[in-house]
Amino acid sequence: MKVNNNLEIASYPEQIFVFRKNIFLLRALFYLVLTFFVALPIFEQRSPSVVIVICLALFLLNTGSRYIFTYSKDLEIIIHIQQLINLLGIILLVLYSWGSNSTFVVLFIIEGFFCGLMYNLSCMIGFLAIVICFLLYLCLDNNCANYTTVLSIVLSMFSTISSFLIIREQDKRKIELISYYLKLEKLNSRLIGIGRLRKNFMDIAYHDMRSPLSTVIGFIQNILSGYGGPVTPKQEEWLNRCVDKLNSLSKQINELYFLANIESTDFNEIKKRCDISHEIELAIAEVYDKFVKKNQKFTKNIPNSIPWMVVVPILFRQCIVNLLENANKYTPMEGTIQLEVEYDENWLTVKVSDTGIGIPDEFKPKVFDEFFRVKNTIVDNQKVSGTGLGLTIVKSIVDGHGGTITIQDNKPNGTIFIVKFPVVREYREA
Repeated sequence: MKVNNNLEIASYPEQIFVFRKNIFLLRALFYLVLTFFVALPIFEQRSPSVVIVICLALFLLNTGSRYIFTYSKDLEIIIHIQQLINLLGIILLVLYSWGSNSTFVVLFIIEGFFCGLMYNLSCMIGFLAIVICFLLYLCLDNNCANYTTVLSIVLSMFSTISSFLIIREQDKRKIELISYYLKLEKLNSRLIGIGRLRKNFMDIAYHDMRSPLSTVIGFIQNILSGYGGPVTPKQEEWLNRCVDKLNSLSKQINELYFLANIESTDFNEIKKRCDISHEIELAIAEVYDKFVKKNQKFTKNIPNSIPWMVVVPILFRQCIVNLLENANKYTPMEGTIQLEVEYDENWLTVKVSDTGIGIPDEFKPKVFDEFFRVKNTIVDNQKVSGTGLGLTIVKSIVDGHGGTITIQDNKPNGTIFIVKFPVVREYREA
């Protein structure tokens, strides 16, 4: 299947940059809301106009810093200057309201939280130094009549350090995830390269091996036809065995090439609407001579009302052919093979059942593996030969269509393969 390797991820500096811009915006919104509440009559201040002006100034400062931060290269300097002015603004708010008893003392806690989120160690240390000195000054003020100032010292330190540590922990995890992503991206590139090499190798091997095989088979058939002179019965027997083995090798090469191409194919790009009944009839016609050769009874039950479906026609037909050939191979002479098709709103179900030797339970999970074959399988007193790729190809085709395949016992003997293809309702011709 085709793999989408166009994954994108923002670089870590870009992520930090966007995060800091958002902190500026969050600060600006906070001081805008604070300005609104300070203007309400319930908040009585010593100098209400000065307090409102300071809140508006802090709002404008953070809004402007966000835009300057976007276009400036000296990012760390902007953070330091902005943090220093923020602290100065809060100090003025405290001094111009009620001093040590001002409710604006708690703003140091909120501002400490914002400072920690900026994830700048020197900025955080500078913030704590200024805040602790100023709040200690307020604590020593003779007008200090409550513990708000002391509590603000503790909580501002806690909020600053805790938010800084949280961001640092997330920072480590992001760096770790990005390193994993880069490693996976590198491995994915290598796998894609290996896949291309494999496909190129299969293309070359297929064409370089098919040509001499076809030539050898053609010459042997000419000899059997008597073009090179009389052929004795013993020579004819040996030559026919050679042709059978060469045909088996040719089939194995075809199946390997077919399987390699399926794995690198995006089925959605080559699907089209087709007559399912017609495709099934073509598959039956391709295998029917093998049923006649073994004098097997073949029956089919295909409804006439099956609508056209969206599949890859050649692959759908190959799936049915492989299932019928597998049934023919493992069913003794004069056995019975049945093909049954069912259709509903969601699934097209194809059942291929036989009266063959069956599959032991311990081998059922492995029958779709590449090159897997049950050893020493005897049918009609002959050892069954094969490449072990037929059912692997069936599984790949079914998976590529988003379907399922299951195996059941056909009691008293034999096997039933049940293949389901999903019904595609929305489809546009490519």
